Amino acid sequence: MNPGMDNQTHRIDIIGVAADATTAQQRQRHSRELLQDDRSHHVALLSFWGLIRARNRAEYRLFLSQASQILTTSRLVAWGARALGRKIPEVERPFDVAIRYLSLAEQLKQSVYLVGGDKRVLLQAERNLRDSFPRLQIVGRFAGHYPPALQDDILEAISKATPALLLVGPDVPGNELWLMRHKRQLPACVGLWVGDCFDIFAGRRPSKPTRMERFSRGMKSLLTHPWRFGRIVALLYYVIVLLVYRIRGL
Repeated sequence: MNPGMDNQTHRIDIIGVAADATTAQQRQRHSRELLQDDRSHHVALLSFWGLIRARNRAEYRLFLSQASQILTTSRLVAWGARALGRKIPEVERPFDVAIRYLSLAEQLKQSVYLVGGDKRVLLQAERNLRDSFPRLQIVGRFAGHYPPALQDDILEAISKATPALLLVGPDVPGNELWLMRHKRQLPACVGLWVGDCFDIFAGRRPSKPTRMERFSRGMKSLLTHPWRFGRIVALLYYVIVLLVYRIRGL
């Protein structure tokens, strides 16, 4: 069976952007199928900003359309699906998605390669992952912020290591788009953008911040980066577009 076929029947459209609306059991089964497939796949984590970005950037829309899984990480995305009368996608944390794939890879006695992030953080993350998933093979790692001249060498190293799972973190060119841009040079594996998960794996950040920590982080972000008040504009834009889609029956 084509691993993408079951999931495609649950793919919905939210203001012109694709997302998957699946149950936890369906996601678990589909993730296992992707890891066992002999082709290259990437998984997209759709945030609110990703949704807005996809509306205005063709390359990001292409990234989503080519993804074997599109998992929602924002309540605003789920709310938009509800407003349009679509099947509502369940909201997942990137950390939980990463743990699911790592657990499945360990169960299947497969391997993982780590790319991106700070070198010291990546080393500690690797050590902690080895402790947490003792049967998982970590077949390589490479930190982010690497010079462009090393790009081909890194891709060749990943190809030779033939991991079943490729976790990509910050500081690689293009962030999650790195997976799509180099898909043809990557081996048959599942590529997953994990955002700040390397920091969590390394113990530098809690896996689930408290409500007060989230509020404090948000206020600090707004005070130190005043232009981020533009998020209010983005939210108003989102509501207006949803209304237009609802009125037109799209």
